[in-house]
This record gives sequence, structure tokens and C-alpha cells, in this order.
Amino acid sequence: MSRRAVAVAAAACLLLVCCSRESTQVAAPTGSPSAPGASELTEAAAEVVDFLRGVTRFDELEVAPVVTLRLAREGGGNVVELSRETLRDPLNWEVPSAGGGDGYSFVPPEGAGDLQLAEGRHFNCLEYDLSSRADVDPDLPHVGTRLSDPAGSCLNSWNVTFLFQPGTDPPILVGAVYDQWEW
Repeated sequence: MSRRAVAVAAAACLLLVCCSRESTQVAAPTGSPSAPGASELTEAAAEVVDFLRGVTRFDELEVAPVVTLRLAREGGGNVVELSRETLRDPLNWEVPSAGGGDGYSFVPPEGAGDLQLAEGRHFNCLEYDLSSRADVDPDLPHVGTRLSDPAGSCLNSWNVTFLFQPGTDPPILVGAVYDQWEW
């Protein structure tokens, strides 16, 4: 077997292992945040996604008086703090761009596919430790969310990690990190 064939085979195995992790839960794309075995954190994150998709009302969410929205480091790490009242409108879930152009909306695109949830993880195509992608306290309870591209491209997935206040029942949203800033 040539070196090139071995390298291709090794890359294919690595891709298969990385893309077949069992740690994500798949929930219904709309209206049903409670996947079997879902924790309160994953249910809370799914409810926020449903709100941003226009499926549920804001009053059904537990939201801190001020929430910090940010882009991942690779997208510039821009940060904005918004009041609970401002966040009642999904169109206000936006982080300004560093260059002063259009901001980055946290609202998922129309027709996004299945919702994946990973407690304690962050998505950007694959799963990552949140601290490797954004300047946030890694000890904050958090749930990575990804809405898949119906065509199957992870590069067109919608990725937001929701951060929650520690020790609260029900979980209270205190922040979010958007990591598909290329769109």
C-alpha cells in the first residue's frame, strides 16, 4: 500500500470517528424540546432555539436581566450585552460586526434541519470544548446546539452554545456564543 493510500485511509477513519460521536442528543426540530433522557439544561437550550425559530413565546424562557451574546474567537470575539426586554424580539439577538457592517444574527435560517444538543460542549461542525473557541468561563453550565443543514453540509450548520447561571432550577440563560459567523 502506498503512503498516499495509507494517509487517505487514516483521514477517512479519523473523519468517521469524529463525526459519529454518541454524546449528542437529537430532538425534534420544532416544538418538542424534551428528547428522551434530556436534562433540564438541554431542555432549556432547546426552548431558546424554539423561541429563536418562532415556535415558542419568550415568556416561556428563563432569562437573566442581562444576557451576553458573543461571537466565537475566530469570528472576532465581538460581545454585546442585551437586556431581557430587548431579547423579547428575536431580531435583536445580534452581535455587531467589528468592521461596522451587518451584525451577526442568532436567528436560525429558515428550513434548518434537526436540532442536536450536547451538554458541556460546543459545536462548529464538530464538537469542541467551549473554552477552545470563546473567551467565556468554562465552568458555566452550557449546552451546544446545532441545527443541521438539510443538504448535509456541516459548513452550513447553525451553531450556538447557550450558557446558564450555575445552581439555578430551572436553568437561567446568561449568555450565548455564536459560531457560524462566516454566513
